[in-house]
Parts: sequence; structure tokens; C-alpha cells
Amino acid sequence: MTVANAQKFIKRGLTDSELRARLNRAADPGEIQQILEEEDLGFTPGEFDEAYHHALTECQTNDAANQIKEFEGWWDLLFRTF
Repeated sequence: MTVANAQKFIKRGLTDSELRARLNRAADPGEIQQILEEEDLGFTPGEFDEAYHHALTECQTNDAANQIKEFEGWWDLLFRTF
């Protein structure tokens, strides 16, 4: 598990609707982690947080920053459902 994996997940998750759909169908946080591991994207919550803040600093437009913020909101909401 690494910050690099979390960064890959954010970049991929922004465009890969199939991956997001699989994660949305997960029954619990353990299944989410299993899906991420299957995709070689394992990371911890702290690593995601670090990758998220790094992604925000790389944004050159408000639209890009808003897209990252919306993705983080989806990720957060995904875990609130359990």
C-alpha cells in the first residue's frame, strides 16, 4: 500500500466508471479494499488523504480542483453508507 497507489486510484477513478461502479456495489469496506487490491491499487485512508491533497495542489484550474473535490466527496460518501 502506498501513496502512489492512491494517486493512481484518483487519476483512474476520475475516468473509469466501471471501477467506480464496482466500488459502489461493494457490500462493505473489506470488499472495497479487496477490489482495490485486485486492481493493484491498495492504500490506507491516510495515503488517500495525502494523495488527495497532492492532487489538489497540482490543479491549474478551478474546474480541475472541483473535479478532485467531487471525487473525494464520492469516496467519503461511499464509506458513510456502511
